[in-house]
Amino acid sequence: MSESSLAPWEQQPGESARAFGAFCAYRGLGPRRSLRAAAAAFYGQPSAAGKRQVDKWSGKFRWVERAGAWDRHLDAEACRAQEETRREMAERHVKEARALQVKALERLRALRPEELGPADLLRYIVEAAKLERLAVGEPDAVQRQELTGRGGGPLRFSLEDVVAAAHALEEAERDAAQRSGGAAVPEGNPEVP
Repeated sequence: MSESSLAPWEQQPGESARAFGAFCAYRGLGPRRSLRAAAAAFYGQPSAAGKRQVDKWSGKFRWVERAGAWDRHLDAEACRAQEETRREMAERHVKEARALQVKALERLRALRPEELGPADLLRYIVEAAKLERLAVGEPDAVQRQELTGRGGGPLRFSLEDVVAAAHALEEAERDAAQRSGGAAVPEGNPEVP
């Protein structure tokens, strides 16, 4: 195998079997690896001589760089496997959902309307509306918006507030009509007390 076709984590030209074995011990320690831990793992016990030899091999054969390439390779492999698993799951779920739809529709077609109570009918209508909304890309429920007062509390107003607001609106409409040269809005709204 040529030097250019070797992966960085494979045995490199000029790297002895012992040096490569020590590299494998280092590589196998994972992202928190250290040369001290690699020497202990390779030699079976921590020793100064073992640590010096590992330091020498590490520098000569670029262990840090090669182990980093190994980590990136493993991460890429894990991402590919996860994506494949996710794709297979999605395909399986689609097949299962379609099979369930077929069974549910068979059961629905077999039902006689007189077998359904009011609660059942309502539930079917609500669920069918949710499915329809999702099928056309809408949320499965209409979002309810609430008006709030200051500080996010409830909005409070009285009948007097409503009447005053109606009068203010009526006055603003009259002023706008007069400014634009249109017909004046008659004073007083018969619907507002």
